[in-house]
Amino acid sequence: MNHLKTYFFNRFNTFSTLTLTSLGALMLLMLRVKLTHSFFLLFMVWNLFLAFIPFAISSFLKYRPARVSRWVLLCWGAAWLVFLPNAPYMLTDLIHLISDESIIWFDLVLILGFAINGLLFYYLSVRDMTEMIKQVGTPYWIRGILLFLPVLISIGVYIGRFQRWNSWDILTEPFGPIRDILSLIRYPIHHSLEWLFIIGFSLFLHMGNLAVKRLEFLKKLN
Repeated sequence: MNHLKTYFFNRFNTFSTLTLTSLGALMLLMLRVKLTHSFFLLFMVWNLFLAFIPFAISSFLKYRPARVSRWVLLCWGAAWLVFLPNAPYMLTDLIHLISDESIIWFDLVLILGFAINGLLFYYLSVRDMTEMIKQVGTPYWIRGILLFLPVLISIGVYIGRFQRWNSWDILTEPFGPIRDILSLIRYPIHHSLEWLFIIGFSLFLHMGNLAVKRLEFLKKLN
């Protein structure tokens, strides 16, 4: 318990910032409900919760008083990887701006407010997991993971947004998502537009990671 308190106070700036930005997005959503008497976009609350899960997993692993073993990290890391696409996925909710129920400019700010929180959860969580992987892996292995991770996440975002698979479908209906992923790999020309999305989204995540590192944004949050 003392270790948990120490960890919380050491990362107070991070947690307080995430709390404030999340509350800001929720307040915008409540204002929309009040003004329009519509519950459209209320699902963003659930999406924000899903985006929080990988950050919660990486935080849980990091505050453990004992050093995380390779097998523990592998098991939790698999769950973390399954849920991680939910964080940047929120950026694709901009697609709802074309709905008849959309108030374009207000909804643009609203969705971006949620999406920014999702990206914060993503980059903070990746940073924490990277630090833990460094304890059990070699530098070359770590570089390979970080280089290929945005591609995996972008594939996850694609099958979530366009194929409508959820993270828990890996357990309840695993062959469905796997079949769609294998189809992407086996028939890349047939899925050229899908790969264009995946590559573009991967580059976006890479650019964001580079910007975060260069500006030392994450260090300032701590």
